[in-house]
Amino acid sequence: MKAWIGVAVVVSMGWALEVAHPVLLDGEPLVVWTQTEDPPTLSFCGRPWPAAWRKTQEGERIRWETSLRGAPLGVWIVQSGPDSAAFLRVDANKSVLELVGGPPRAVVWLDGRAYPLGETGASFFLLEPGRHTLAVEHLCDRWENDVHLLAGQRTRVELGHLGDLRTSSDQVLPGHRITLSLELRSALSLPFVELQLGLPPGWQAMIPEDGLSPVPRDRWIQQDFLVEVPPGVEEGRYTIEVRWHGWVRRVTVAVVKSLSPLVVVGHWDVGRGELDLRQPFALTYERALWAASLLGKPIPYSMAIMTPELLQAILEHWASGEGG
Repeated sequence: MKAWIGVAVVVSMGWALEVAHPVLLDGEPLVVWTQTEDPPTLSFCGRPWPAAWRKTQEGERIRWETSLRGAPLGVWIVQSGPDSAAFLRVDANKSVLELVGGPPRAVVWLDGRAYPLGETGASFFLLEPGRHTLAVEHLCDRWENDVHLLAGQRTRVELGHLGDLRTSSDQVLPGHRITLSLELRSALSLPFVELQLGLPPGWQAMIPEDGLSPVPRDRWIQQDFLVEVPPGVEEGRYTIEVRWHGWVRRVTVAVVKSLSPLVVVGHWDVGRGELDLRQPFALTYERALWAASLLGKPIPYSMAIMTPELLQAILEHWASGEGG
C-alpha cells in the first residue's frame, strides 16, 4: 500500500529480493539479499543451475554469495519464492561503468550519446576499456567528468550519497512520535528530496512543518520526517528503511510499553511538563534538576522509582557530557 507525502512516497516493507550488481564480469561473485531462509535458485536459458551459497545474516535480511566462475555468459535469472530478478554475466575483458545516486529521469551523456538514468537513480554500462566522456543533466544543472576504464574492472561513479540514518530515540511508546533524520549529498542541485520510506505496517510518516529541503549541489543536507507508531502495536524491534537514488539505509527502533528512566529524562520537555520523543536525546541542566525533583517518586512512562542510586547514575551521565 502506498501513501503519498508531498513528493515523497512512503511504502510498506517488501523488497524481498535484491541483486548487488545487475551486470557481472566473469569471475565476480554473485551476491543477492533475501528475506527468507531458503537459498535462492538460479537458472540460465530456462535450465536450473546448481549453486553453492554462502549465507550471512544481515539484520532482517540474509545475504547470499556464490561463485559462477566457468558458467556461461549471458542473461541469468535468480529467484527467491515468488520474486525473481535478472542479471547479465559478461566477458572479463570488458569494463563496467556504474552510475549510482543520481536523480531518476536524468539524462546521461556517454561519449556524446544520450541515455536515460534508471528509475532507481542507477545505470550500468558495458564498455570497452579506455577513456570515456561522461556528463549527467537534470533540470537546469549539469555534471561532467571523464572516466578511464580498465579491462576486467568495475568503475563506480557516485552522483549522490545517502549518509547517516538515525532516530531521535531508540525507544518509543505505542501511539507516540519520533523523528527520523537522514543526511544526503548530490552532485546535482535538486529542488526537493524525493525518496522512499519503508515502514512497518500501520506506521505513518509526516513531513515536519518546515517541509522538504532543497538539495544544493555538492553540499550535505539533513532531512527530517515525523514517524508515528500505532497505539496498538506490539512490543518488539522494528526496522525503518530509506531508499534514495539507489542507496539503502536502515535503522531499528524498539517499541516498548515502559521506557528506561534515562530515556524519559533525556526526552522530557521541562517547560511543557510532558514527554517529547521527537527531540534528540539530551541530558540538560534543567532535565537533571527535574530528575532530582522526582526523588522517591514514580518516573513517568517508566515502571521505575527515582531512587538515590538511579538519580546518581543519571547525574553522572549528565556531568560526563554523554547525554548531549
